[in-house]
Amino acid sequence: MTDIQKRSRIFLDTSALLAGLNSPLGASGVIISLFKAGKIVVVVSPEVIREAERVVLRKFPRLEIPLTDFLASKPIITKPITALELQRAYRIIILKIRLF
Repeated sequence: MTDIQKRSRIFLDTSALLAGLNSPLGASGVIISLFKAGKIVVVVSPEVIREAERVVLRKFPRLEIPLTDFLASKPIITKPITALELQRAYRIIILKIRLF
């Protein structure tokens, strides 16, 4: 088992990523710090990266360097989701909502 397989993996959505970059002492900031220290593995999707880049350019330009630094730290980037996978996930979510 490799070192990366032993560490916990945390998926960050756009909100958590930007919150962590904006507030290093908050929960999301701690996750990013643990990632940079090599204690955990952070996973993001290409969609999260694109959305984060758009939001940073539009609303939070001071986070441009921290975002670039985060990406340079090499989080695991998932493969892009296909339309079929998105449709399946949507059906699962709708089914769970109907159960409640």
